[in-house]
Amino acid sequence: MTDLYRHHGGEPGLLPFQAQTPAGEWRTDLANHPESRAECGYTLGPAKPLYNAATHDLVWNVLTERWQIVALPPAPPEPPVVPRPVVLYPADLWRRTTNAEAEAIDAAMAAQPLRIRRLFDAAQTYQSDDPLWPLLTDAAVQLFGAARAAELLAPS
Repeated sequence: MTDLYRHHGGEPGLLPFQAQTPAGEWRTDLANHPESRAECGYTLGPAKPLYNAATHDLVWNVLTERWQIVALPPAPPEPPVVPRPVVLYPADLWRRTTNAEAEAIDAAMAAQPLRIRRLFDAAQTYQSDDPLWPLLTDAAVQLFGAARAAELLAPS
């Protein structure tokens, strides 16, 4: 373990190769010259204790002049993953249908109120976060079954 030294009572740290005396003279190789180390104000400090850096932090307590192991705050929760909405272009829906399926969709749409028909006709995309998406999926499942509805309504 590496020795740590305190400079004029400060936090323990690594010993520098050179330091200045109070008289302004430079001393080198302080590790091998204890008298120069003392002259420059360096004293042996306490070693760092072993701790788990994943759960704790090590800080120097200036009041007690000891190392203190402090628990790290809990990690912030991961932000929720918001799934991207399914985006289906009407042209892709119609390309995927057979002629018979297109006729069935047209007949089901004809039974819808005018406002709903106009909304579906005017839509540039059908999106799963739209309030009318459940109407589209429910109708597709009723007409073609869950497996075929999933194929028809797959993202573009």
